[in-house]
Amino acid sequence: MKWKAVVQEVVRIMRIHIIGGCGSGKTYIAKRLSKELGIEHYQTDNLVWDRSDPNNHIKYPKSIRDELLQNIILQDSWIVEGVHQEWVHSSFAEADYIFIIKPSLFIRNRRTLTRFIKTRLGMEERNYTQDIKNLLVMFRWNRDFERKNIYDILEATSRFAEKRHIVKSNMEILKLLNI
Repeated sequence: MKWKAVVQEVVRIMRIHIIGGCGSGKTYIAKRLSKELGIEHYQTDNLVWDRSDPNNHIKYPKSIRDELLQNIILQDSWIVEGVHQEWVHSSFAEADYIFIIKPSLFIRNRRTLTRFIKTRLGMEERNYTQDIKNLLVMFRWNRDFERKNIYDILEATSRFAEKRHIVKSNMEILKLLNI
Protein backbone atom coordinates (compact mmCIF):
# COMPACT_ATOMS: atom_id res chain seq x y z
CA MET A 1 0.00 0.00 0.00
CA LYS A 2 2.84 2.41 0.76
CA TRP A 3 4.34 1.80 -2.68
CA LYS A 4 1.07 2.88 -4.37
CA ALA A 5 1.05 6.13 -2.37
CA VAL A 6 4.67 6.84 -3.39
CA VAL A 7 3.87 6.17 -7.06
CA GLN A 8 0.83 8.45 -6.90
CA GLU A 9 2.92 11.22 -5.33
CA VAL A 10 5.60 10.91 -8.04
CA VAL A 11 2.94 11.03 -10.75
CA ARG A 12 1.37 14.15 -9.23
CA ILE A 13 4.56 16.13 -9.76
CA MET A 14 4.08 16.51 -13.48
CA ARG A 15 3.89 19.46 -15.85
CA ILE A 16 2.03 18.89 -19.11
CA HIS A 17 1.38 21.24 -22.02
CA ILE A 18 -1.26 20.15 -24.56
CA ILE A 19 -1.64 22.01 -27.83
CA GLY A 20 -3.86 21.46 -30.87
CA GLY A 21 -6.50 22.97 -33.11
CA CYS A 22 -10.20 23.46 -32.42
CA GLY A 23 -11.86 20.11 -31.77
CA SER A 24 -8.58 18.23 -31.34
CA GLY A 25 -9.55 17.03 -27.86
CA LYS A 26 -7.31 19.33 -25.79
CA THR A 27 -9.88 20.19 -23.16
CA TYR A 28 -11.26 16.66 -22.97
CA ILE A 29 -7.86 15.08 -22.31
CA ALA A 30 -6.77 17.90 -19.97
CA LYS A 31 -9.88 17.34 -17.84
CA ARG A 32 -9.37 13.59 -17.87
CA LEU A 33 -5.70 13.83 -16.93
CA SER A 34 -6.57 16.38 -14.25
CA LYS A 35 -9.02 13.95 -12.70
CA GLU A 36 -6.77 10.88 -13.08
CA LEU A 37 -3.61 12.56 -11.79
CA GLY A 38 -5.12 15.03 -9.33
CA ILE A 39 -3.45 17.95 -11.11
CA GLU A 40 -5.14 21.28 -11.86
CA HIS A 41 -5.63 22.10 -15.55
CA TYR A 42 -5.76 25.50 -17.21
CA GLN A 43 -6.99 26.70 -20.59
CA THR A 44 -4.81 29.31 -22.27
CA ASP A 45 -7.97 30.96 -23.64
CA ASN A 46 -8.89 31.81 -20.04
CA LEU A 47 -5.55 33.59 -19.67
CA VAL A 48 -6.28 35.67 -22.77
CA TRP A 49 -9.98 36.52 -22.40
CA ASP A 50 -11.63 38.27 -19.47
CA ARG A 51 -14.50 35.86 -18.83
CA SER A 52 -16.34 38.43 -16.69
CA ASP A 53 -17.35 40.09 -19.98
CA PRO A 54 -20.52 38.24 -21.08
CA ASN A 55 -19.65 38.77 -24.76
CA ASN A 56 -15.99 37.77 -24.37
CA HIS A 57 -14.75 40.80 -26.26
CA ILE A 58 -12.31 42.00 -23.60
CA LYS A 59 -8.78 40.66 -23.63
CA TYR A 60 -6.51 40.86 -20.63
CA PRO A 61 -3.47 43.07 -21.16
CA LYS A 62 -0.49 40.98 -22.29
CA SER A 63 1.27 41.71 -19.00
CA ILE A 64 -1.65 40.19 -17.04
CA ARG A 65 -1.85 37.21 -19.41
CA ASP A 66 1.87 36.55 -19.02
CA GLU A 67 1.69 36.93 -15.24
CA LEU A 68 -1.20 34.45 -15.07
CA LEU A 69 0.83 31.91 -17.07
CA GLN A 70 3.91 32.51 -14.93
CA ASN A 71 1.88 31.88 -11.75
CA ILE A 72 0.74 28.55 -13.20
CA ILE A 73 4.14 27.29 -14.28
CA LEU A 74 5.68 28.16 -10.90
CA GLN A 75 3.50 25.44 -9.39
CA ASP A 76 4.95 21.95 -8.93
CA SER A 77 2.34 20.33 -11.19
CA TRP A 78 0.00 21.61 -13.87
CA ILE A 79 -1.71 20.87 -17.14
CA VAL A 80 -1.92 23.76 -19.61
CA GLU A 81 -3.93 23.36 -22.78
CA GLY A 82 -4.72 25.58 -25.71
CA VAL A 83 -3.93 26.44 -29.29
CA HIS A 84 -1.59 29.33 -28.45
CA GLN A 85 2.09 28.98 -29.22
CA GLU A 86 3.33 32.56 -29.60
CA TRP A 87 3.49 33.53 -25.91
CA VAL A 88 3.63 30.21 -24.01
CA HIS A 89 7.33 29.42 -24.51
CA SER A 90 7.95 29.44 -20.76
CA SER A 91 5.35 26.70 -20.41
CA PHE A 92 7.05 24.65 -23.13
CA ALA A 93 10.38 25.11 -21.37
CA GLU A 94 9.04 24.03 -17.96
CA ALA A 95 6.84 21.17 -19.18
CA ASP A 96 7.81 17.56 -18.65
CA TYR A 97 5.61 16.61 -21.62
CA ILE A 98 4.42 18.59 -24.62
CA PHE A 99 1.61 16.88 -26.48
CA ILE A 100 0.59 18.13 -29.91
CA ILE A 101 -2.76 16.59 -30.76
CA LYS A 102 -3.30 16.38 -34.49
CA PRO A 103 -6.35 14.37 -35.53
CA SER A 104 -7.56 14.81 -39.09
CA LEU A 105 -9.21 18.03 -40.20
CA PHE A 106 -12.46 16.12 -40.72
CA ILE A 107 -12.46 14.88 -37.09
CA ARG A 108 -11.63 18.34 -35.70
CA ASN A 109 -14.40 19.98 -37.74
CA ARG A 110 -16.90 17.29 -36.75
CA ARG A 111 -16.05 17.73 -33.07
CA THR A 112 -16.25 21.52 -33.41
CA LEU A 113 -19.71 21.25 -34.94
CA THR A 114 -20.84 18.73 -32.30
CA ARG A 115 -19.61 21.00 -29.49
CA PHE A 116 -21.37 23.97 -31.12
CA ILE A 117 -24.69 22.06 -31.22
CA LYS A 118 -24.34 20.71 -27.67
CA THR A 119 -23.50 24.10 -26.18
CA ARG A 120 -26.32 25.82 -28.07
CA LEU A 121 -28.74 23.20 -26.71
CA GLY A 122 -27.35 23.65 -23.18
CA MET A 123 -26.02 20.08 -23.07
CA GLU A 124 -22.41 21.18 -22.57
CA GLU A 125 -20.64 24.06 -20.84
CA ARG A 126 -19.13 26.86 -22.86
CA ASN A 127 -16.61 29.59 -22.17
CA TYR A 128 -17.92 32.04 -24.74
CA THR A 129 -21.03 32.98 -26.69
CA GLN A 130 -21.31 30.83 -29.78
CA ASP A 131 -23.08 31.76 -32.98
CA ILE A 132 -22.87 30.74 -36.63
CA LYS A 133 -20.28 33.44 -37.36
CA ASN A 134 -18.08 32.07 -34.55
CA LEU A 135 -18.51 28.51 -35.83
CA LEU A 136 -17.34 29.56 -39.29
CA VAL A 137 -14.34 31.29 -37.72
CA MET A 138 -13.45 28.04 -35.95
CA PHE A 139 -13.67 26.10 -39.21
CA ARG A 140 -11.36 28.69 -40.77
CA TRP A 141 -8.96 28.35 -37.81
CA ASN A 142 -8.94 24.59 -38.32
CA ARG A 143 -8.11 25.03 -42.00
CA ASP A 144 -5.36 27.51 -41.09
CA PHE A 145 -4.07 25.15 -38.39
CA GLU A 146 -3.58 22.52 -41.07
CA ARG A 147 -1.92 24.93 -43.51
CA LYS A 148 0.21 27.10 -41.26
CA ASN A 149 -0.23 26.95 -37.48
CA ILE A 150 0.99 23.37 -37.09
CA TYR A 151 4.30 24.41 -38.65
CA ASP A 152 4.56 27.37 -36.28
CA ILE A 153 3.86 25.04 -33.34
CA LEU A 154 6.47 22.55 -34.51
CA GLU A 155 8.98 25.39 -34.84
CA ALA A 156 8.08 26.81 -31.39
CA THR A 157 8.53 23.40 -29.77
CA SER A 158 11.54 22.25 -31.80
CA ARG A 159 13.97 23.07 -28.96
CA PHE A 160 12.03 20.65 -26.80
CA ALA A 161 11.86 17.72 -29.21
CA GLU A 162 12.93 15.25 -26.50
CA LYS A 163 9.73 15.89 -24.54
CA ARG A 164 7.44 16.69 -27.48
CA HIS A 165 4.99 14.02 -28.66
CA ILE A 166 2.84 14.43 -31.75
CA VAL A 167 -0.27 12.28 -31.44
CA LYS A 168 -3.42 11.72 -33.45
CA SER A 169 -5.62 10.77 -30.49
CA ASN A 170 -6.02 11.24 -26.77
CA MET A 171 -5.59 7.50 -26.27
CA GLU A 172 -1.97 7.87 -27.38
CA ILE A 173 -1.42 10.39 -24.58
CA LEU A 174 -2.89 8.00 -22.03
CA LYS A 175 -0.58 5.23 -23.29
CA LEU A 176 2.50 7.46 -23.20
CA LEU A 177 1.69 8.43 -19.60
CA ASN A 178 0.83 4.81 -18.65
CA ILE A 179 -2.69 5.74 -17.58
